[in-house]
Amino acid sequence: MNPSQSVAKKACDKCRLRKIKCDLTQPCASCTARNFECTYATPHRKRGPAGRRLAEIRQQQGWRSAEQLQTPATTISPGRPVPQDGAHGLPDGDGLDAQAASTMSASWDMLGCLPAPGQPAADAWTTSEDEYLLPSSAAQASQSPNHAFDDSMFSLLFPPAASIWPMGITDENLIKWIDVYFERLYPTLPILKRSSIFARLLAQEHRTNPDYGAMLLALSAFSLIQPVRISEWSSASSRENMVNFMLAESVKMRASVEFGENPSLDAVLTSVFLFACLFQRNQHNAAWFRLREAVELGSVFGLGRSECYSTCEPEQKQQRLRIYYLLSVTERAYALEKKHPITFLGHPSLETRSLLESVSAASDNDDLGIVIHDEAESSGMLGLLRLMTLFDSVDENFVRCWNSQCDKSGGRCRFLDEPMAISIYQNLTRHSMQMQNGGLSSAEPIFTTAPPTWFMNATLKDTQVADLMVNEQWLQNRFWHLCLSHKILSPEADHPALQVYQAVNIAENTLRVCRGLSLSSLEVHGVGTIEKLYCIIESAVAAKRYGETMCYGPSAAERMSMSPHAFNSTSAALSPSDPLIHGFLDFFKKIRAGQHPFLGKLTALVGQELAVDGI
Repeated sequence: MNPSQSVAKKACDKCRLRKIKCDLTQPCASCTARNFECTYATPHRKRGPAGRRLAEIRQQQGWRSAEQLQTPATTISPGRPVPQDGAHGLPDGDGLDAQAASTMSASWDMLGCLPAPGQPAADAWTTSEDEYLLPSSAAQASQSPNHAFDDSMFSLLFPPAASIWPMGITDENLIKWIDVYFERLYPTLPILKRSSIFARLLAQEHRTNPDYGAMLLALSAFSLIQPVRISEWSSASSRENMVNFMLAESVKMRASVEFGENPSLDAVLTSVFLFACLFQRNQHNAAWFRLREAVELGSVFGLGRSECYSTCEPEQKQQRLRIYYLLSVTERAYALEKKHPITFLGHPSLETRSLLESVSAASDNDDLGIVIHDEAESSGMLGLLRLMTLFDSVDENFVRCWNSQCDKSGGRCRFLDEPMAISIYQNLTRHSMQMQNGGLSSAEPIFTTAPPTWFMNATLKDTQVADLMVNEQWLQNRFWHLCLSHKILSPEADHPALQVYQAVNIAENTLRVCRGLSLSSLEVHGVGTIEKLYCIIESAVAAKRYGETMCYGPSAAERMSMSPHAFNSTSAALSPSDPLIHGFLDFFKKIRAGQHPFLGKLTALVGQELAVDGI
């Protein structure tokens, strides 16, 4: 000790806070070694147990440069939870004290009142400043000082808190966001069961199971980004920030080198919800990646194979079947939107009919089984079945033709000719007729035996009707485009499937459907539904212009040979009073109060001819 240094009577503030031995000099050796400001200003009084205060001191004083701080490396006691590197942004080593402070603050006063046998009094000091860090070898461990609690006592007071859940999201808010899904989105995405979700939430599984936690985060983000009502627009900025945070945490939570080796249904659904969020943001490359991820995880899980359903309970069978239907419908719809391939081939609703009947029979006969008799459950399953039946026509042959990859070895497509076009058209319109007529006739193409009780009593919600009817018209429009690309359309054709002006009929039916639905039932499906409506009216405009051109233009032979590009680029003027175009313009101004990109696109398409101002 330097003789010029004064000697204090009691330990300095920092050594006392850290419960280590102080050499009583001013400044003391411990503070000097760590560049702390050594003070003796705090009145001495009894405090809680020793340890844990390095981070608090540095927070009060402010960090110096990293080179000045030389903290010895130590080994962390296995009796305490150790976060993964960077899990909560805490530094290694001393930074763990900050985590301990946050997790143990609730019981700190209680612990301070429990002296350990043989422990020095509060004003006496231990001999090692690393008292609460386990030495890295067994020999050192044998020389370590006695702790206040043994391992069993410590684990009772502080159970291992290996939580993977982000600290910024409370269970209270999480429950609210999950409720949004069940109240607004469940009818068209009936793939989760409320009782199961909340039972697992109550068990705090989301804090320990990365797949489940990531799924809840992605689901919550989807609930915030998808069904935004006009009354909720004031919180758009806060929503966006929270969505960004939850999506990032969801992806980070399940990040692993072995991800996908043994996929769970939670992992499949996480990718589905990530896809939905990215799609709503117009990030279509990233959305496609997440959809492919979901489909491939489902394929590895076995959703497309019968053995996946042979050994599980009826409730599990039905959930797997619902997810399989959802993935099949979604990838087929997205394939038609963005010209992508599909993984689940064939006709899923037809090929799983016997499985569906067995699950439905079990639900009718077992009161302790799945709650299919619940109104929300039954209407959700009914809507998903109707949608899958509709998209059964969009098989791999349809998609190959759509992507211009069909077999044309003989000069013409070997799949799509006029008879096949008529057959596909009849399948699509048959589903539409069932929707209009309703009643028991809708059970005939789904069940070969008597329909189960839940099906007989099920009714579709408004949002389901909107989703189905818009998709019906959109699929007919996509099929019209497919026939156009294969040059089998003609103004003189007898069958509607082969008529050029069928695009106009589809648009008129669509406008009639939209006027009969509430705006909220359409808006809940997001911008994707509006994009489908725009595709329908865009095709009708092209057909109308084609008709004007053909009245004074090419011969019949020239019309038959006209390419799709030439068809869509015809520039004949539309009638300024065209009721169909004006009807769609008015509707696009109403839906989402015109806050979507397709109002501007439609105005640019027809505005000059109809004397409509630009948006």
